[in-house]
Amino acid sequence: MGGLNLKRSTFDGRGRQAILDDLPDRYDLIVIGAGINGCGIALEAAGRGYSVLLLEQGDIGSGTSSRSSRLVHGGLRYLRDGKVRLVREACRERDWLLSQFPHLVKPLRFLIPFYRGEGRHWVTRIGLWFYDYLSGYTNVAKHRTVTARKVVAAEPRLRREELIGGAFYYDAWTDDFRLVLLNAKRAHAAGAHVLTYARAEEIIMDVGRAKGVAFRDMLGDLLYEVRSDVVVNATGPWSDGIRQMLGRSPRLRPTKGVHLLLPRAQVGNMNAVVMRSPDDGRFVFAIPWRDLTLVGTTDTDHRGSPEDVHADSEDVAYLLDALNRTFPLARAEPNDVISTYAALRPLAERLGIPEASVSRRERIIQDAPGLVTLIGGKLTTYRSVAQRVVRRALRDLQTPAEGVKRPTSASVLQEGMDRAMREGEELGLGRETLDQLATAAGPEMPGLLAILEDRSLRDPVLPGLPYVRGQVAYAVRHEMALRLEDVLARRLRVMNEDPEHGLGVADEVAELMGPYLGWDAPRIASEVERYRAMVGANEGFREE
Repeated sequence: MGGLNLKRSTFDGRGRQAILDDLPDRYDLIVIGAGINGCGIALEAAGRGYSVLLLEQGDIGSGTSSRSSRLVHGGLRYLRDGKVRLVREACRERDWLLSQFPHLVKPLRFLIPFYRGEGRHWVTRIGLWFYDYLSGYTNVAKHRTVTARKVVAAEPRLRREELIGGAFYYDAWTDDFRLVLLNAKRAHAAGAHVLTYARAEEIIMDVGRAKGVAFRDMLGDLLYEVRSDVVVNATGPWSDGIRQMLGRSPRLRPTKGVHLLLPRAQVGNMNAVVMRSPDDGRFVFAIPWRDLTLVGTTDTDHRGSPEDVHADSEDVAYLLDALNRTFPLARAEPNDVISTYAALRPLAERLGIPEASVSRRERIIQDAPGLVTLIGGKLTTYRSVAQRVVRRALRDLQTPAEGVKRPTSASVLQEGMDRAMREGEELGLGRETLDQLATAAGPEMPGLLAILEDRSLRDPVLPGLPYVRGQVAYAVRHEMALRLEDVLARRLRVMNEDPEHGLGVADEVAELMGPYLGWDAPRIASEVERYRAMVGANEGFREE
């Protein structure tokens, strides 16, 4: 019946195994894919009181959702394509996220420099006024048009030739993975069962209706079948693969987005700067990320496998050309790039238009009775998208939910963070580390600090980065980290921020994880080798 009373489990590997050991025969809703949309859908349905199983073939957020530009934004450039409704919705959701999760979603000032002969600046000015209007004037601040002198004062290393002025406006930034993880944990708190490393292998059909999923436990190599009233396919770039299990034709037009990380001291940007590519005039961002600069993104069609997505030399050259044109003193070359990452945008197929013009608005497809597929969407609008998907799914749910269960508001839990920060200072943690812990853990920071009572766990994972050893222990005990890459690539951003030296601590981190996860020496060696291969794949552009 609706609202099946599921057994609660801990949000870790042991809790995952407990679910598998006592897997219910059926759920109201099975969601395939634990990216930002899948986690949002699971939270929305569980919060309405439905029994939910969330399946993910890898780690939470391990696909596109943890490889974005890390922006929570209305999408100023979408106004150029007339996507007014999408921009209005995204502005509203951006402001909601800023209010609900202030530890994780934070204001960011953007600068658009105006150069003579580059575009129609009066159009940009009108667009910024309209952007403020669509925000309902609830954004951090209204946009401001400034002179060339004030642009240079704000960004001294910016190219000055032909500079005639500029404009400042506000959006927001976030740690995209942490936003996904937060929603996964809130879905779990609302009663959903979350199974990572569980790959859907078959949609179970009964007289033309989807009635469940057969999935494989990728860690134990066992096959399970579970029934449900509704299956939601929220697998992003993999959604056509799920649909093809039923013989449906492809609906995706995946485009590749590549990002680079460089030392911010070399680039010198103080704000998020909107740049134009000299190749095609597309907008490219230079975004401050602690002591690094994040440069992105590309937007090119991708015809290969979703698993085979990496930056190549052409991607790197494209982004560096835009960066060096705007920040000529950077003189950035491929060898200056600290790391790259790439992912696919799961856009709906539209033929005959440029990649960058394909709409980011989602499409909800009823592939069969009981099977709903989500295509498209963007990080900022995941909550409103989840609401629409669940409303569609409700048509197929055969019984109503029994009551409503919602986790405690993050804004309420936020109240204890000031006290936690003081406790962290008493433990001798530096400001950069504390700020990073606050962003990562938010209202759960007291639990993380309890682990750091062990002095040995306050040591840095890697000198020069703000992560501490206690975060590794916390990741496996409270954040469903099951593999070495789950920690070094996502819960800590070591693979992005210092991949070369991160390889040197891979053995140590694996050994720290091992006792809790039951790893023996061969398994630890296997995890380290797998992680080294991941880092190597992202470095392939240097060899081309």
